[in-house]
Amino acid sequence: MRASIRSLTLSSVAGAVAGLWLCGTGAVWAGDGGGADLATLNDVLGGTPFGSGGLCVSLNVPFCPQTPTITQAVLQIAAWNLVPTEMIRATNAIPLGGSVNAGNPSIPPVSPTPPPITSALPITGSALSTLLANLTPIGFMSAQTKTGAAAAVPLYNNQVDTLVYAVASLSKSDTQSVQPDRVYFFYEDLDLQSQQFLNRQTVAKFSFPLTKLNTNGIEDAPVITTLQVIATCNGGPSCLQAQVISGLGASTSNPIPATQFGIGFGLTFATSQFSANPHAIFQWGIPSLITGMCSLPENGGPPCSPDTDSLYFFNPIANIEATLFVTDNLGAPLSPPASLPSIGLAPSAAPFGPRPTCTPTPPATTCTPPPSAFALCASLPQNGSGQQNGNAQGQQNGGGLTLVPAVGAYYAMATTGEMLLSAPLQSVSTSVCPPL
Repeated sequence: MRASIRSLTLSSVAGAVAGLWLCGTGAVWAGDGGGADLATLNDVLGGTPFGSGGLCVSLNVPFCPQTPTITQAVLQIAAWNLVPTEMIRATNAIPLGGSVNAGNPSIPPVSPTPPPITSALPITGSALSTLLANLTPIGFMSAQTKTGAAAAVPLYNNQVDTLVYAVASLSKSDTQSVQPDRVYFFYEDLDLQSQQFLNRQTVAKFSFPLTKLNTNGIEDAPVITTLQVIATCNGGPSCLQAQVISGLGASTSNPIPATQFGIGFGLTFATSQFSANPHAIFQWGIPSLITGMCSLPENGGPPCSPDTDSLYFFNPIANIEATLFVTDNLGAPLSPPASLPSIGLAPSAAPFGPRPTCTPTPPATTCTPPPSAFALCASLPQNGSGQQNGNAQGQQNGGGLTLVPAVGAYYAMATTGEMLLSAPLQSVSTSVCPPL
């Protein structure tokens, strides 16, 4: 019964989706920001005027991500269509060499290799090496000065010094056995090899877009949230604490432990396929926030009414038979009572909001996108600063550590739970990281 329903649904939208993929073919594509290229991809998502067509109308999704950059638009279309980002770029004549990309299926259903991440962070030893060996990262060359920006580079570039992985997994707190409920990020810093830190030393800073789910079931817009990793004693990684210092009511003068938001953190030093020397691997576990639970008609559950993330429960253009998500992911409660708001990482590549302002100027269209900050940013110790190689230089200014931009990337979660990462090369990038 289920197969026949899906076949009928697929046949009704397949032609429209195929046309949407190809609507930009032959256009002259510019960089990562505005222009006719961005307008075309937003038309794929929502039509012109926005909300009158595109995937959002074909798939009955009224809450449609408005993408301010090409990278985000490509990620969002790929995440809904369950195809590689390279396919979306190629089908729309966007140069493939303008970005670095990676995709990692969720665990489960990939298990038993690697197994679900059910232990507290940090993951160490053979569990870590097995996990990373089964994931694909994207690479960066960190800025050499505090005023520079991190540059995305292909993995084969010998100047890669930072690698970022993302994967969704089932956490040990869940009772169901299929649906991934946390997203894990791993940042390899190939240059940070010293394993000793000084009390009050700021070791690294990261930012993530976190979304609040209100008690009425409505999600707020994502808030770029900054976290710092700070030493609370003299010693190794066990001295480190992750704190929220911007967003969600926190500040540098009022830091809040990340654990209060359900965010897990860990740091370990280990070798990897990219370096035979033990180096820092920062690890984050963030609750997933996916709402809009619905069921296929024959399953007897709530129908697929328009809601925030309904495609994650029934995607009529999915090219797999299984429905991975069976219930809402509600993030982590901000306080113990379940009736209070919760926060988590939403699956979209861009927030819901106003589309870029576009002015028809035949034969092209000029668009002015809103300022766009990378979803994933990190500032890590500059190579050779402070206590690199075990040489701690006092406790002033974080013990001599100089943090420089090391990561600037976007993500999207596909409707199968696969995590997609992408970052434009510096030569075409118009996005920035917020000051960390």
